[in-house]
Amino acid sequence: MTSDETVRSTPPDDEPLVDNARRTVPLGLLSVESKEPGGAPQTASLRNAEELARSLVARLALLRERSDEETTSAALHFARLESETLSLRARVARAEAQSASLMRLYVTARQLHAALEPGEVLASIAEALVNLLGAEAFAILLSRGEPRIHEVALVEGLATEGNTNYRDGRYRGGDPLVDLALSTGTVQSGRPEDARGAQALAVVPLVFGGRQVGCVVIERLLAQRKALDDEDRMLLEFLADQAGSALFGARARAAERRRSMTVRKNEPQSGGQPDGELRPDLGGQEL
Repeated sequence: MTSDETVRSTPPDDEPLVDNARRTVPLGLLSVESKEPGGAPQTASLRNAEELARSLVARLALLRERSDEETTSAALHFARLESETLSLRARVARAEAQSASLMRLYVTARQLHAALEPGEVLASIAEALVNLLGAEAFAILLSRGEPRIHEVALVEGLATEGNTNYRDGRYRGGDPLVDLALSTGTVQSGRPEDARGAQALAVVPLVFGGRQVGCVVIERLLAQRKALDDEDRMLLEFLADQAGSALFGARARAAERRRSMTVRKNEPQSGGQPDGELRPDLGGQEL
């Protein structure tokens, strides 16, 4: 067989290969073209990516909104906690101040009732007025007799000489606030409407068993004290009760000691107990 015959006989054998190539090449080309931009699969991927991005943005916005809400809620919670803390601190400070005040009152009460002489009671009252109340000018009166006579027993920073309300060592009346306190037997302070023109700033009747045994007249406070507050009024009420009983007890003990001295003094002269019932000698200071 010649070469020409061989060549002519080849095409029939190669035709299936050509057909297969024709069928596979377009598929290959189509596969390559699908990976190029602009193909339908690439557009779908982009669309999916955009949807995913939008979903992520929405979720981020929602998370940011929730975060803002939680931040605002936390800020409000911390603000409430801070307010409650400040309120608690103020309450603790008030409680500590009240505790300190009560302790001072307790110490004052012990001093008042430990005094054996009326002069010691008066000194304790004056100390409380100066140290606890901040009084600068005041007078302490002792009441006795019927009708009641109010004698000036102690004066601090108050000029009674030339004062028409105080003459011959006694309070003669004339100060509306003092007269109101003595007539009602109650603590008076602040110059009320029915005590206009009063020189006194506060008046404390010293009462025991419903009977007046004395009176404290406060006319002026120290410069740093502007006015009386609720704690000061509590102290005044305390003095009205505790100082009154302490003064009554001290005067009663002093009267009993004088009575005992009188009995001992008369025993050698009579040779025994004196006839009749002895009444306490109050030395001109009846209770």
